[in-house]
Amino acid sequence: MFEISKVIQSLEDATLPPVPADVAERIKLARYSTFKDVGQKALAVKQLSGLFGKYRCDITFVVNAGCLAEEFEPDGNWVEFWNALHSRFPLEPHPISRLMTELQSMRSYVYGVSTLKRIYPDIVTNPVQRAAFVAGLLALGYHDRDGILSARLENALLDDVIFDFASQLLEQRRPKVAVAVLLQLSDEKRAHPLVEEVRKSALSAVIAKQKSKPKPKLIVRKSEVVPKLVQASAGLARPMNATGGLGPIVFFTGQLGAGGAERQMSRLSCELFTRQKNQEVVGGVSLNGGIHVCLRNVDSARRGDFFLPVLKNVGLEPTLIDPMPVPALADIEGLSEDVKALLPMLRKGIRETTLKLIPYFQRIKPDVAYLWQDGGAMAAGLAALLTGTPRVVISFRGLSPDRRPDRLREEMPILFREMIKLPQVIFSANSRAIARDYERWLELPTGTIKVISNAVQDLQLTGDEADQEFWDDIVHKSPDATKTVMGLFRFDPNKRPQTWIKAAAKYLGTNTDTRFLIVGAGAEAAICESLIHEMGMSNRIFLAGNRKNVGFYLNKADLVLHLAETEGLPNALIEAQMCGVPVLATPAGGTGEVVLDGQTGKLFASSETISEEEIVEGLEHLLADPVALAEMGREAHRQAQPRFNLENVLSSTLGLFVGSVAERSVSDDAEPAPLVAAG
Repeated sequence: MFEISKVIQSLEDATLPPVPADVAERIKLARYSTFKDVGQKALAVKQLSGLFGKYRCDITFVVNAGCLAEEFEPDGNWVEFWNALHSRFPLEPHPISRLMTELQSMRSYVYGVSTLKRIYPDIVTNPVQRAAFVAGLLALGYHDRDGILSARLENALLDDVIFDFASQLLEQRRPKVAVAVLLQLSDEKRAHPLVEEVRKSALSAVIAKQKSKPKPKLIVRKSEVVPKLVQASAGLARPMNATGGLGPIVFFTGQLGAGGAERQMSRLSCELFTRQKNQEVVGGVSLNGGIHVCLRNVDSARRGDFFLPVLKNVGLEPTLIDPMPVPALADIEGLSEDVKALLPMLRKGIRETTLKLIPYFQRIKPDVAYLWQDGGAMAAGLAALLTGTPRVVISFRGLSPDRRPDRLREEMPILFREMIKLPQVIFSANSRAIARDYERWLELPTGTIKVISNAVQDLQLTGDEADQEFWDDIVHKSPDATKTVMGLFRFDPNKRPQTWIKAAAKYLGTNTDTRFLIVGAGAEAAICESLIHEMGMSNRIFLAGNRKNVGFYLNKADLVLHLAETEGLPNALIEAQMCGVPVLATPAGGTGEVVLDGQTGKLFASSETISEEEIVEGLEHLLADPVALAEMGREAHRQAQPRFNLENVLSSTLGLFVGSVAERSVSDDAEPAPLVAAG
């Protein structure tokens, strides 16, 4: 990765000598793969290391250099690099195009559209900005099936943008998406002759594509395929005699990115793997079979391998599905003729993953398939059921997909409603809020989904030499600060980092005895760093970046401030409470199940809207009484330890697997259950 400050210097400092022409040409050729020899490309990348800050260059050179370096260092934080670059040069098309491509790989469509709207505010009257806006949407790989665009543009802007967008999609030979986008036009615009001409062209292209594809013989209507597949598995479940202990357990999810669900799954699978190797009994249950982890991929370019070292550290090697060839249906044994007729009628993505997983489950023969998050649960759930897995547990980890339309697939509600009818299937969630939300979406009785919270290991309160040096520097820069307010979150719009920083600055305007510290990284980190500098708050508001020893910083904090708009069950706040740090937070998702309002912290009135004035008022109220704040911290530790500790987690999880978790309904105002696990 390049230092962005040196890159900016090379772009703006007219006193620097220009980049040698032969070097610029070599970088350009290397980027566009003129060099077939990887060694020559690597040599070109090596030349880049000392150029920035030493030579003057233009934006084209920086883009070529960034694209080339990204190829050789895919794990770098390139979202932050391109974000910082376009923030300084907002009208340059190349940085925003690269940023949109990065966001597309992360499926961050909402943030992408919001960013484009901010960069190009005058898309009504300025055709250049409108063209750039549309080009950004294309790089984002986006279409407005989910209404995200409509929610972020005024009605007056929509028709022209949508029409231009659809026209570009048609030129890119994406007629089906173009047709879907045109449906978002107003009735008046849809009747325009030019729109009708584009629509007819797109439909003709769609029909031509469909005619060229061979279709499977239809034996049932499309809407009946998923229900019939689930029904076909109803009598296939093998008996499970848990009195003698559990056989193999398979954990399945898409990847191991730096998310809360991935952290929980890695933690639980590694802990059970280690204890099974040591022949330990967990929660009264013997682990007689292996612990397996199966993933779609660990794509480092998309940061899907963040927790992979955690697994490898204990010797747990995951099985990867994406690299596997799709087996021919005729080569898969043990399936009925009806199932073989139905599987080809599934949508391609779910069909191929299901076909890959069926032989895997047939080989492992697990007693339990523990399936994490919505997307992975569809194909893996079908494969587990069709191979007779005795217990299939599906773990929901965030708000239901109808509230996150970019994650919604048409098969989801149909599949989940059919699966829960089977006695071997259990649904779980990591908070009451999530459980109630899924029950609403799937129209299930309250209490159908079992509530088992996240597990958090005791954090080390000591840091390493780098942590201590960083903290000493903070103290040196803010010597009159006797209180520390901390944030622990990713720098993305959902966490509202800019609002956090602006509110901190407003509070500091009248309260000079406090410092603010954020631990975390993300797409908006560079913007936030610039914001702090512009407000003259560099000696009061500090950014620590990602830190391994989070407990060290929580041990220094008097209060944690958290402003998320949406949440599942926030691990960061669990960690804060277990370290005895009170929390001031929005009531997003399951936050109210972690932070007991008035006892272990304070919750704002709403997570949907929050003003700087509300935040300042909340800070002043809590920080004004250090004695009461310290008592909140002690109560937080007392409450969190039994609710979120690892031993209770494992016991409750194994209880869920063998069916010993009590059938009970949990109301919205119920006290948190004493035994909680990552489910």
